Amino acid sequence: MLSTNSEFFHASTPNKYDVIMNDFIERIRALQNQYSQRLEDIIEDKKKLSSINIDFERVKKATALVRKILKGDYISDKYGEKIYYSKDKFVKLIQASSGQQEALWIVLLIFSIILNNQRVYMVIEEPEAHLFPTAQKEMLELIILMINATSSQVVITTHSPYMLSSANLLMYSSYVEGDAGGNSSIIDRDYRIKANAVSSYLLSNHIAVDIMDRDTYMIKAYRIDSISEDINNSLDLLLQLEERNGM
Repeated sequence: MLSTNSEFFHASTPNKYDVIMNDFIERIRALQNQYSQRLEDIIEDKKKLSSINIDFERVKKATALVRKILKGDYISDKYGEKIYYSKDKFVKLIQASSGQQEALWIVLLIFSIILNNQRVYMVIEEPEAHLFPTAQKEMLELIILMINATSSQVVITTHSPYMLSSANLLMYSSYVEGDAGGNSSIIDRDYRIKANAVSSYLLSNHIAVDIMDRDTYMIKAYRIDSISEDINNSLDLLLQLEERNGM
């Protein structure tokens, strides 16, 4: 599963891609007609028409995260695809930000999986694409919410140090806060993930290098963010030069 926009699904030819990608395309095509109304209306319909066991508390959290990431509600009707940012004001999807377009079907598919209490194996390629760092953290929280709600398994590929730093925060919370809940929690229990349930690898020169630190319960995020260290070192040298020159 990769971050991409709706135009891709209309233009794609079945069987052109691998098995996972074909399954993703077919799922999205099947889902699109369901999003002719707001998320709350979809949830109410599910309450009335379904007999499956649904964790509506987690569905509520998923709804909030989807809205935060998309900055509104996605609606697809006979007039086209839109993102409503208020009751009667919207932007057409084709005119929405690249981040909204890229993230759209990742977050809506995850929402559907949580709502339908489905256990899945999912591969997500660069879910952070074109998203502001805050939205990247919210995207990871949504993914982990799905994992915790449905006992699903997920493989994520990323180039984002923000995603890895967010993962470190959520793993460290699991270590420090455990299963504690309530208002005193720093990190919501549904967004925590145990470090022993996570593997992290850096792919370099066709070799997978383990970058999990089992002693600290964290990913060695600096391994993919070496440019920041280079920038900081250069900045330190410039500051020293400024001081020597009395500037």
